[in-house]
Amino acid sequence: MIMKVARYTCLLMLTVACSTGVATDEQTTKCTLHFSTGQILTNVPVAETQMEQERGLSKTHDVSRGMLFIWPQAAMRVFWMRDTWMPLQVGFFDSSGNLFQIEDMEPNTDTLHESKQAANMALELASGQYQAMGFVAGKTVLLRGQCN
Repeated sequence: MIMKVARYTCLLMLTVACSTGVATDEQTTKCTLHFSTGQILTNVPVAETQMEQERGLSKTHDVSRGMLFIWPQAAMRVFWMRDTWMPLQVGFFDSSGNLFQIEDMEPNTDTLHESKQAANMALELASGQYQAMGFVAGKTVLLRGQCN
């Protein structure tokens, strides 16, 4: 099943600027993400298809931009680190953009990292990046507009 980026407007109405760029041999949507902390992440790739979501940031040493996962409906989500060479963190966001959980994930493991509630979005970042940017579960909000 192909997962498409849902058009969606947050209640807080900040916009995210999205552009389409080329990564390797395929088209990849990239977004600029604005957070309630004032932090901005630019050119974050979006995992849109099931294949992109399953691959995530595996088999790469460059996880500097992270990866955004967006689903049209909230559900319980599960991440793992098979064939992922770098330690990562995954943050889970609800339908209002609230960060409700951050999970540390060790490289090359099959440990399942499950959301504790239904999530519409998840953001994988390099290990320690959530803390470095001052993101805190329960206090940080991902403010975004539309991604095309």
